[in-house]
Amino acid sequence: MPAPAPQIAPWTIQDPPPLPPSPLMERLTLESPAPLIACLGVVALAFWLASREPARRKGRVVAGILLLVALGVGVLSSLVETTPERLGRHSREVVAAVAAGDADALARRLDPEVVLLTFEREGAEPLEAILRRVATEFAKGGRLELKDYGVLEVQAVGETPRRGRVQIKVRATLASGVPGVSWWRLDYHRGDDGEWRVSGIQPLAISGVPFAPGR
Repeated sequence: MPAPAPQIAPWTIQDPPPLPPSPLMERLTLESPAPLIACLGVVALAFWLASREPARRKGRVVAGILLLVALGVGVLSSLVETTPERLGRHSREVVAAVAAGDADALARRLDPEVVLLTFEREGAEPLEAILRRVATEFAKGGRLELKDYGVLEVQAVGETPRRGRVQIKVRATLASGVPGVSWWRLDYHRGDDGEWRVSGIQPLAISGVPFAPGR
């Protein structure tokens, strides 16, 4: 008697190969500065507590300098948005617009030449078809109306000054109560106005769908 097939949760999917991370110093100082700031704070505290006469003044000066550096890193990271951070923010806005069935908000984030590759049919859907699909299928009462959703992970990379790519993992529950998880690839193009817009959309993995087309 054959063994029963393993039960796979509806949110279990295979993750795609990760995108390359940002350079280390960019991550530590701009994108995720908390570990560096904490480290500087701990070292500064150690210098302060370990200061003894006659080196007390020197130790506290070093502690003060380290705290100023930590403060500078925090301020800099709050003022500077890196390309991966910007692409990640735009991608969350794209997901929010789709989840709400808001074709107008979505259109502001899409390039006029954008194409969507789907599991359902061969070929690519242009801008008008994408917006029509969102306005009908994700709107209230539509086939894909969502009860709730969440962004689980975002990977972003600026490949050139005008090209970027994002992989985003989304959890969603249909209004009918059916849950699911999916990975999506968003290709970005930076226009002459300096704005990043989505030029390509491709599903990488969708729970319950066994096959994903590749590019």
